[in-house]
Amino acid sequence: MRFLLIIAIASITFIGCEKSSGVSENPSQDSNTEITTSKIEETKLLVSEAEAIKTEIAEAIEEEKSKAPTKRPKIKFGQKSFDYGMIEQGDKIDHEFTFTNTGDADLIIKNAQASCGCTTPSYPFIPIKPGETGAINVTFSSVGKMGTQHPTITVTSNAYPRVTTLTLEGFVTDKLAKKKAAIIEENVEIDPEGNTSKDGEDIEADNQ
Repeated sequence: MRFLLIIAIASITFIGCEKSSGVSENPSQDSNTEITTSKIEETKLLVSEAEAIKTEIAEAIEEEKSKAPTKRPKIKFGQKSFDYGMIEQGDKIDHEFTFTNTGDADLIIKNAQASCGCTTPSYPFIPIKPGETGAINVTFSSVGKMGTQHPTITVTSNAYPRVTTLTLEGFVTDKLAKKKAAIIEENVEIDPEGNTSKDGEDIEADNQ
């Protein structure tokens, strides 16, 4: 009888240990499963966010490409420099720098600025269509000027090149020097440095 009681107690203890072992293992497995599931969900979320960012970047690039102009104007001047020769102090020079829009979009002149107050530029305020021409009108006043003059005009537009520089060149002399040049004789010229020539050949100083 005692032997059977010992066996019964041992059996109950063994069964209790198995149940205890089962209870202790299940929470661990459940915990591991929860952690693994959580990591998978986090990974999926990160991948989803990365894909969303990638899509946004691609869309932004495409949007910028669509904004980029496929057509653009181009400005081409017939001449960028004009030599007005020798003038008398106080004279005014009017000149027209013509240009053509050789591009495939409307050309807009934004500004024309002279390097000094002696020069006054004006420009068209309306768009110049592709293939059409326009002009920058320039007035140079020699009042108070003497000697070699070369004022510049900076033209800014929406074309390529964006900035173009135009130049006026010439020599301003006083009235007396101009009269002397006029009365010497026919075909005689005096250059800005005071040298005298006739029919392209220099004249000796003692003959002037």
